[in-house]
Amino acid sequence: MPPKPFRLFTDYLELVDWTGRAVRKDKRGAIDDHIPPILHRLNIDPDHWQAHMQPHGNQFGRAIGRIDALRLHAEHVGQRWCQGLTRSARLFPA
Repeated sequence: MPPKPFRLFTDYLELVDWTGRAVRKDKRGAIDDHIPPILHRLNIDPDHWQAHMQPHGNQFGRAIGRIDALRLHAEHVGQRWCQGLTRSARLFPA
């Protein structure tokens, strides 16, 4: 049976987090158990992230991220406006 692809980016992040927590002799370190899961550390709402990452779900336009990062990106590319500020506030609460 072929491997199943990641259905969601959150699946990928959880796999990365799990891998980081694995303790092995051939690995320099591990994420301590007392550190919260990656989505919590990034302050990402999993339900909103999942909704926006579905096919045709990205309503951010060119960039996705926190409001301050979107504004910096817009300035960098010479735009005077940002698409997705309301969605950004919901997805990445302060």
